[in-house]
This record gives sequence, structure tokens and C-alpha cells, in this order.
Amino acid sequence: MDCAAEVGIVIACKGRHEEAAQMLSGLQMRARSAGSLLPFFAGCMGLLFLIWGLLSQPLSLFTTMLGGLFILIAIVSFVKMRS
Repeated sequence: MDCAAEVGIVIACKGRHEEAAQMLSGLQMRARSAGSLLPFFAGCMGLLFLIWGLLSQPLSLFTTMLGGLFILIAIVSFVKMRS
């Protein structure tokens, strides 16, 4: 294929779209690395809210449920990221 150039993880028309493909490849790599932080962030926030809700006097049902929701988001995003 004389008309195609491999640019990172994408293929582009040689001489015409290589620069745009390079930019797209970089954006995809940055989005992938940023997305991998979501399970960690959601898990930390979930634990924070869960502990805060359970230690509140009286028990804060809203904060406890919010913590559980964040933990659920962390689990789902981790599983989706692994597949």
C-alpha cells in the first residue's frame, strides 16, 4: 500500500492526512489514560462518602447512598475498562 502511512495507532493517506491522523492518535492515547483514572477517583470518593455517611450522627442515609453509588461506578468502569 503505497498510498497509506501508519501513524501511531491509525492509518492515513500518505502526504494528505498524516498530520490530522497524528493529532487524532495523540488524543486517543490521552483519552485512554484519563479514562483509566475514573475507577480510582470514583472508588476514593465512594469510600470517603461511605465512611462520612456511616460515621455521621445521626446516620446520613443520603451520604451513605452516594458513597455506594460512587463505589458502584468505580466497579462498573473498572470492569468496562478491562474488557
